[in-house]
Amino acid sequence: LSGSGQSDAALLHALSDAKLGGRFILVIEDISMLLKAADARLKNILVTILQAKNIRTICIAETADYHILIKTDPLLDALLQKNFVEETEDSETMQVLLEEYFRLGHRHRISMSYKALTSLLSLCKRYIAKGGLPGKAIDILDEALLTAKAGGAALVTDDHIRAIVSRRTRIDVQTLGDDEKGKLLHLKERLQSHIIGQGQAIDALVSALKRSRLNVGSAKRPIGTFLFLGTTGLGKTETAKALAEEYFGS
Repeated sequence: LSGSGQSDAALLHALSDAKLGGRFILVIEDISMLLKAADARLKNILVTILQAKNIRTICIAETADYHILIKTDPLLDALLQKNFVEETEDSETMQVLLEEYFRLGHRHRISMSYKALTSLLSLCKRYIAKGGLPGKAIDILDEALLTAKAGGAALVTDDHIRAIVSRRTRIDVQTLGDDEKGKLLHLKERLQSHIIGQGQAIDALVSALKRSRLNVGSAKRPIGTFLFLGTTGLGKTETAKALAEEYFGS
């Protein structure tokens, strides 16, 4: 229907052809996209479909889109039986990942350490998923197997997983190397060489970075949330710039 000048006519034509087969099921994978683009005529046809006796319709939407696009339309909402799909438990996600690994690993002839699988799950929960498990974890698994195969490796390791998550999120989740350990150990002194007289603020920043890199603290909260207050010239902006240069490189 996308780009069709007469989307309502196109949909009616498709449905009339399908009716020749008797009873059937219509699956709308992203009803939010349809509703956002639909005019009044197309919406009326959708309502007709939902009321039809010979059609069973399954509509799929994100929870937020449901509240904005469907719940606010009383007629449409009344015609749909809601089934909210909850995120899987860790044990269920791991079972899905294992099944996917055995299927794809056998095909690609690549092994994977259990540590890499557990790392995949924990990193996805913390940095990527936000309610998208197990699907987003499977995407990472697929990419890890293909990346290892392309690189000639016979085993997917924790390092492969961390590299992919870092690339996707633009957040460095690699394990601490000697260079980064040195940065963390001497970060306070290096920041103090840029900033004069702001020891409390620098202590808070350095402590937050150390906790984050050692995975200490809540995975559901940000690394740190800071509000620098004070008059012009105290070093608020300079502190942020110095931190970026000394720890992130630029």
